Amino acid sequence: MSQVKQQKRVKTGTVAIIALSLVLVLSLVATITLAYFTASRNVITTVKFANGVSLQMHGVKFKVDGTQPGDHNAGDVDTPPSNAAADLYWIAHYTDQSEGDVTHNSTTKGGYENVNAQLSFDDILVRTVDSDAFVAVKLVVSAVKHTAADAPVTLTSEMGYVPPSWTSDWMDYTGAGEHWKTYKGNGDTMIKLPHNGITTETERTTPTHTDSTKFTALFETGYKLPSEVNKVNNFAGVTVTYSIYVMASDTEAGLAAWVRASTHAND
Repeated sequence: MSQVKQQKRVKTGTVAIIALSLVLVLSLVATITLAYFTASRNVITTVKFANGVSLQMHGVKFKVDGTQPGDHNAGDVDTPPSNAAADLYWIAHYTDQSEGDVTHNSTTKGGYENVNAQLSFDDILVRTVDSDAFVAVKLVVSAVKHTAADAPVTLTSEMGYVPPSWTSDWMDYTGAGEHWKTYKGNGDTMIKLPHNGITTETERTTPTHTDSTKFTALFETGYKLPSEVNKVNNFAGVTVTYSIYVMASDTEAGLAAWVRASTHAND
């Protein structure tokens, strides 16, 4: 009897093991099945920054060809606006149209050579594009006599030199060093030069660079060199250089930093 009972116990245990095995297999199958349920997340974020501060000048053209794609040829007007640095020259013509066209420098369009009559300069204007900005401008004028050492020349009103006269929109840029001016508009403190809704996009779709009313003048209109036609001979053998530097920033601190960093700040 004891042996029969023992055998029954063994069979019962075997059945229990098999049953447990089945449960385990079913559990594994269930786990594998659940593994096919998946989830995903797509986070797509576009951050479009503003174009920053761009500048554009009127009454000037590009001095030399650039090296980057999209750069302009020498003699192109300053368009479209850009926040990149550029070397430009001031457009001038003979006051007496019968004199013909003034001859450009033989190597670049950075200046004029063999000038033998009074020059009339285009009104030189500036505007900000894409964003209002504080603007600082600097004018430095120098002259040398054509000698072996290019001796400096003192420009005087007696010889027919009159410096460009700033418009009332500009004031001395206090603490920025000699020659610097900053935009003030109709007030008496530095303010941002408004971009008046002009953006890079609108400039490309509806060009406005030929409309001088959308710019702000630096100097009074009608600038000439010499100031009087009959004083041209006083400039025989003299080279006069006009250097105009323009900087802009969306903050006063940023503008000050640009001016301090300028290699021309102490000219």
